[in-house]
Amino acid sequence: MAVRRAWLVGVVLVVILAAWFLPARAENGLIAVDDHFLDLSRVDVGNTTAAVDTAPPGLVYLPRSGDSVALRPGALQYAVVVPGGISGYVWNGTAMARDPQLDVSFPGAVAVAFSEDGGFLAAASSSEVRVYGFDQAGSPRQVAAVGGFSGVVALEPGPARDFWVAQSNRLVYLGFDGNAWRQVQSVPLTRGLSASWSGARQSLAVLDGDRVRYFGFDGSSFVEVPSCGAQVAGASGVVQHGHGYSVISGQSAQGYAITASGAVRSPGLDVALPERGFGGAESPWGEYDWAAVTSWGVRYFAWEGSRWVLDGVRSVPGTFGGYRDFAELRSVAFPASEPVRRVRLEAECQVPGGTSLVFEVSTDGGATWTAVPLAENTDVPEGNSLIYRVLFSTSDPALTPVLDRVRALQIKYLNVPAGVKLLR
Repeated sequence: MAVRRAWLVGVVLVVILAAWFLPARAENGLIAVDDHFLDLSRVDVGNTTAAVDTAPPGLVYLPRSGDSVALRPGALQYAVVVPGGISGYVWNGTAMARDPQLDVSFPGAVAVAFSEDGGFLAAASSSEVRVYGFDQAGSPRQVAAVGGFSGVVALEPGPARDFWVAQSNRLVYLGFDGNAWRQVQSVPLTRGLSASWSGARQSLAVLDGDRVRYFGFDGSSFVEVPSCGAQVAGASGVVQHGHGYSVISGQSAQGYAITASGAVRSPGLDVALPERGFGGAESPWGEYDWAAVTSWGVRYFAWEGSRWVLDGVRSVPGTFGGYRDFAELRSVAFPASEPVRRVRLEAECQVPGGTSLVFEVSTDGGATWTAVPLAENTDVPEGNSLIYRVLFSTSDPALTPVLDRVRALQIKYLNVPAGVKLLR
């Protein structure tokens, strides 16, 4: 490396950026992180709700709603979430074909469900649930709307004509009293991501962070059954079926059997998905069947005696499910041998109109956060470690910001006395 000399007159303050002006100093305690997201080694998986795709080039974006497909009991029909509302598909004798008769205009829709008896269709945006009945021609007609929600992530049927609404912070049971749907039960959630109803077991499985929480009816209300829960790092969705449930993480659906003693991990029930999965729904068309929502579309899995087989004719390609309105990417803590007082963040990203990325850092282990503008040296509260996080948001479920790279740099001041020669 060439040597450059700078003679400094007087007392000056020199700002040194780790990994730029003095690369070697990163080895001596200055933090210099450059993450292209090709693996999860620098990601705090337990606190990250954004989707991290480690396949090259490595991208981070808002997760899509995995509970964006509904299978109608008593009829071979799909309802799926698309930009602008709900689209229908019907069995035409050889494959699932588009059925515009089932379409519903509902900008902002993120989730959909048929009632357990098949008589109603419900769709949810982030803040509202709309319920549709069917006219004589079989087309949906809105009959009710229930508001007061925030951050809806999933919509599932309940007993008969009831529905479950999962938000990021709570689970709400909407009961039908013969005239309207009213809230009859609410359960706090830490970080709701997905839900799945099983009509056969009359149970609801909820993915709360990386933990599956299982609820059953005790005769008067739905109560949590801890023995039927599970924990899966990096999970994005949960789907019930005749054997128990599957937890979707990346391109894997990990199987759990429900037994008299609770949920039992069953590798023999695992399914390798052809592409990244988000969630799905139990199928009313086969005792053990289920459907997964993936980046390809809706994949239908039929049980054939000892394993699930991908059923291509009951699968539907397409982009289904809106992007969720908020998610977080959080890094692991990077320790520093010298106190962190100033940092610089840089990023390569795409931020379409109606979406945003907010960059923050913490120097106290995540207790407090400081907003950091990109490409600016920013003073932060003194600490001995650095965590960065990126907050993703969108006001349009058809759009997401995309993050490709983050550089997090610790900056150090050097007080150089007059007459001292700085060599490099």
